[in-house]
Amino acid sequence: MARRVHVAINVTDLDAAVAFYEALFAAKPAKVVEGFAKFEVDEPNVSLALTEVEGPPAAGVLSHLGWQVDDAAAVAEYARRWQEAELPTRTGESVAGQDKVWAYDPDGNEWEVFFE
Repeated sequence: MARRVHVAINVTDLDAAVAFYEALFAAKPAKVVEGFAKFEVDEPNVSLALTEVEGPPAAGVLSHLGWQVDDAAAVAEYARRWQEAELPTRTGESVAGQDKVWAYDPDGNEWEVFFE
């Protein structure tokens, strides 16, 4: 059985990406070496690898990432925490009328928290 989802993202500024993901996940990276950082978090249950690349990563490869929570109160708590951490965020409703919050990392990758 899988322990956690693994996502690997190319980033242009590792320090800025690490700072963003520390705030996004409220967690420190499990590993940081030159040009690479790895987060292993339980909420959401993800292993996130960040690899620094020169120049912008290829556009159009990824739409967005995210995780589902139990209810609108949990979405609101993520929105509050991310806004308090001064992450670039937006809130709104999905086409189904459910509350969502989105945050954008320094390279423009979109992270979404939803409960529908």
